[in-house]
Amino acid sequence: MGTPEIEKVFQAGASDAQIVVALQESEPALRERAIALAARHLAPETLGRFVGNDENAVLRNAALSALERQGPYAVPHLVSLSRGENAEVAMFAVQILSRIKDPGSARALLPLLEHGDSNIAQAAIEALGALKAREAVPGLIRLLDADLWLQFAAVAALGEIGDPRAVQPLLDAVPNEMLSEPAVDALGRIASPEALPRLLTLLADHDRLPLRDGVLKACAAILEAQLAPPSVFTRFRRKLDEERRDPGVIEYLGGLLGSDEVALARRPTPRKPAGPPPSAASTSAPCGRRCRSSSATVTRASGAAR
Repeated sequence: MGTPEIEKVFQAGASDAQIVVALQESEPALRERAIALAARHLAPETLGRFVGNDENAVLRNAALSALERQGPYAVPHLVSLSRGENAEVAMFAVQILSRIKDPGSARALLPLLEHGDSNIAQAAIEALGALKAREAVPGLIRLLDADLWLQFAAVAALGEIGDPRAVQPLLDAVPNEMLSEPAVDALGRIASPEALPRLLTLLADHDRLPLRDGVLKACAAILEAQLAPPSVFTRFRRKLDEERRDPGVIEYLGGLLGSDEVALARRPTPRKPAGPPPSAASTSAPCGRRCRSSSATVTRASGAAR
């Protein structure tokens, strides 16, 4: 069908067969309208048949887009496709489930973490991370000893989920040069105070800038989210004294204070305490313990190093 004919079909009310033809239209705007119609009028089972069409990538991609637009309505059939024998179709189905983000699909995705096809396993890892599925944490932690690409995906997913159970396994992954930076980033996303002592030690021990910058950002994220006990900084100060690390750390932190690296030199926003707003007397009083704990991470660590 040409463009005028397709426009007439849209206006008159298209049949299923006509929608399928329009899904293959070369004009993007018309194909987009056909995808919208397919999402409303075609069953997920019908669209699913086109996902495995290797000879017609345009139809396959249009069907994938329509399934994604169907949202939770398409989830049962997508779960069925993810368990099928066609590995490519299964991977596509998992990727769409990831984008739909229906919490009910998490349980169905868990067995795919152990799938023999690494592409499907990786897609399942990423999907469970996007779903923030806490029930996936034990399985994702086990994958930190798996194939390197699955390790990368598992580290990122654990950071997205934000469950404190992942803190110690991620700290254990930091010495691995391949995983150190993504593991530190994930620890910053989780923002658990449990990680702060080890991260401060890393801040002193490592002068490799990409990792050191990531450690500083992770410390900032934790200090924004939590009130750290003073003993953490006392131990940090003692370590610097014992190992005579003061000059290097002070030079690094001091340089950041005047740098253009806004994410590294910025002052973090303190977490607002629950409860009624403070009285006028309390707002005019000198900065107390909470304010000190939420002050700029660079300034705080620099002070600890002096």
